[in-house]
Amino acid sequence: MKIKKVKEKVLQICESEEMPYKENKQTLIDLFDDLDNIRVNKPNKLQVLLALLRELANIKNRKAAFFEERTYRMKLSNLAFSIRMNDDDAPEDVIEELSENYADNARPAIKMNSELLKYAKEIIAGPEDKSKRYKKQVAMAMMILNDLQEFYLIPDVKEIFQSKAEDKDEDLQQAALNGLEIYYATEDAGEMTEAEQEKVEKIIKSTKNRSIASTCCQVLINAEKIGDLGAIMRMDGWKDRNYR
Repeated sequence: MKIKKVKEKVLQICESEEMPYKENKQTLIDLFDDLDNIRVNKPNKLQVLLALLRELANIKNRKAAFFEERTYRMKLSNLAFSIRMNDDDAPEDVIEELSENYADNARPAIKMNSELLKYAKEIIAGPEDKSKRYKKQVAMAMMILNDLQEFYLIPDVKEIFQSKAEDKDEDLQQAALNGLEIYYATEDAGEMTEAEQEKVEKIIKSTKNRSIASTCCQVLINAEKIGDLGAIMRMDGWKDRNYR
């Protein structure tokens, strides 16, 4: 089945009030299997996939949330990585800058990853709400940015990760901190300011989540603000506060 046909059938089910979730769940699973068998290796296929996700995001029901989450987890995750790995014409010794805009004659991989960048930024900049679904959407957007920054220079990516690094949703917070960890591991990372370091230190002291505390320590190590001993001391302090 072609990707446009999958999109049409999924939206037909998700938009219909006469097609309940329980009775149509298996059909949605079958449609996802059809989607999963389609290789998203061309810009036009990616545009259809992202158009489907954009439309699903505006449908507030269990059917849309189910298909959206499944697509995030099994189709969209690592897609940026796959696109870049299959870009045979990528320069070997140059880190390219990636933005939402690209030339008509840009390589297909640049067009596709630029579209993913645009989609991720769109989600993060969109209207906030307190729903778990929204938090999952933003966390996935952070993961897309994290994949992209491993291969491209993205000028404002640090500020995007910082904007969610103190979020109360731990999955979203972890995704943002993972992004900062990778950002500061790159050669082109800017200097971490004193104010930025204080925010990371504050998270270590306040979080109850060991993984978040540990990731914060790695952020500080990568930013060359502390060494391994400093990380050990901070984690010992975290254990004293949370395990006693």
